[in-house]
Amino acid sequence: MVKALILVVSLQLSLFALNPIITDQIKSIIEIKDFNQHKKLINIIFDNEDAFIHNGKAKTIKIIKKLKDNGLLKLYFSKPQLIDVTFQTGGNALFFIKILRDTLRSIGYYRYFTMHSVRDHTSFIWKIQFKSEYAIDPVVLEEALAKRNCSINSINRTSATQWNYSIDIENAHLSLQTIYPYQPNELKKSLRPYLINIEKGRKLTLHTKGGDAWFPDIAIFDEKMRLLKVYKRKKRTKEIVFYLPKESVYMKITDSFNQSNLRHGLSLLLEGEK
Repeated sequence: MVKALILVVSLQLSLFALNPIITDQIKSIIEIKDFNQHKKLINIIFDNEDAFIHNGKAKTIKIIKKLKDNGLLKLYFSKPQLIDVTFQTGGNALFFIKILRDTLRSIGYYRYFTMHSVRDHTSFIWKIQFKSEYAIDPVVLEEALAKRNCSINSINRTSATQWNYSIDIENAHLSLQTIYPYQPNELKKSLRPYLINIEKGRKLTLHTKGGDAWFPDIAIFDEKMRLLKVYKRKKRTKEIVFYLPKESVYMKITDSFNQSNLRHGLSLLLEGEK
């Protein structure tokens, strides 16, 4: 009887002993009413506080995953809702948007609208909106971002349909077709500009196929999608050869007037090694 009483008292006291770093993170993800309703469960599943804090900061994704595994993370709605998601980073804006678009596409989000994008001295913010019966799963998003060497710094949910993410892209890379030196490479017909990785070589030759001729519009970027050089021709072309700047990593290839001029795609030959 005494042991049981001690256990009950200990459990009750533990309800007020959860580290505020963890508490604040949980409250930024779930509704306050849900937090209050499930206080006992929350204190039990987060009793090993050291597992959810690192260097004085909450391990956001680990906390969210724990909430999700215990049915406390609500992402689904009874009917479609307009969902607003704001992404913030300190990195290059073009690079950031390209990474996020690829990441969202990889987890099934194709249709969304840009509500606004803004750049200041320290960060870039991109806000999108889409209609769905469920919000983006932060755990799934983190896993998809990790494949591109990105990570989520923090997450805040201001309402069931409004989420804010701060994302680290310092070591990020785009998941693109890589062109290797002295190997046959082809780009199939596409209605969109081609974006490829050409960091392995120094000299590139592009040939049209099937008798096509085009008006080359080629942009070369470094590893952070900073523009290095642009190649353009105002006359119809079947072959173009050029040397790549030393810092070259990514290349965008399109036609100055109409992408359909490349109806049969392109063949590529990359030479030299860095």
